[in-house]
Amino acid sequence: MRQVVVGPAPSLSPPWIEHAGFALSETPTAFCVALSTWAATRLPQEGKLRDALTPGVALAVGVALRPQILVSAGLLAVVFFWRRRALAGASLRPLAVAAVPLLLVLAFSAGRTRYHAGHWGLISTNGAFNYALGRCHAHTLSAQQTPRSGYQPPSFLRLWRFREKSGVDPIPALDPALTPELSFDGKLWEEAPARALAARCVAVTGPVRQAKYSLSHLLLLWAYNVPWPSTGPIAMVASIAHPILLLPGLLVALARSLRERHALALLLSAHVFALFAVAMVFFGEARLRLHYDGVIVTLAVWVYAGWYERLSARRR
Repeated sequence: MRQVVVGPAPSLSPPWIEHAGFALSETPTAFCVALSTWAATRLPQEGKLRDALTPGVALAVGVALRPQILVSAGLLAVVFFWRRRALAGASLRPLAVAAVPLLLVLAFSAGRTRYHAGHWGLISTNGAFNYALGRCHAHTLSAQQTPRSGYQPPSFLRLWRFREKSGVDPIPALDPALTPELSFDGKLWEEAPARALAARCVAVTGPVRQAKYSLSHLLLLWAYNVPWPSTGPIAMVASIAHPILLLPGLLVALARSLRERHALALLLSAHVFALFAVAMVFFGEARLRLHYDGVIVTLAVWVYAGWYERLSARRR
């Protein structure tokens, strides 16, 4: 039953079908997440050193496409160390093999950033820019020394305009620390002015309000927005159905995967925990969740199938 549901469900998902027609990073990143997850669960079961290279390459390509996959890579390494007894095939050697492609990509990217921007960095140079958006809760942020640098996170913008379009206050509402539209004196890729703006917003709001920001980011992974650039009623219905059908099973699966006997499931949950961590620090958006929908479906079906089997056994 699990295979019957997990196989077609993500591939028939309207957002996945629609994004496959765009020249965006979502579809190849989703493939890298799926491949790295499959290979990571195969490694402790087979225990073969050559199997470690597949998740390493998949994660390295995924990091080059979407830098937040680096958080998944870190959590997967933590899981292998934490549950090394339950994951019989886990050891230091496979982890070292898996790390080689990732380190090569990071080294190349650091050199590229140094050459173009004049300082060392990882994959992208807009991390501080996005961090300022999340800490200030502005629906628009721009760098004054970079033309056309204004960026509006779709989730923040739709939250800000929700009352205007529906006549109802959203819960939670966008709560700008300073003003809804902000800019800083610097270039888009310069970290210092963006981090200074973020620090100013943190000082103004305090820790409690910042914690509310982070919790609202988790909600925005599902609510008040659809995966950009999707539009129309089909995208809206799919976005409403996603949390109703999958979120209960996902939450149970995340809690259950923390048990030692479900260590293999934790290799899947690591991606979701990484998604939550990135959203809480930066901002939440349905498009950022799209890469992980295959993992989310798998975890939810794992729980639902177990419930179905137990219910069927009781009926018999």
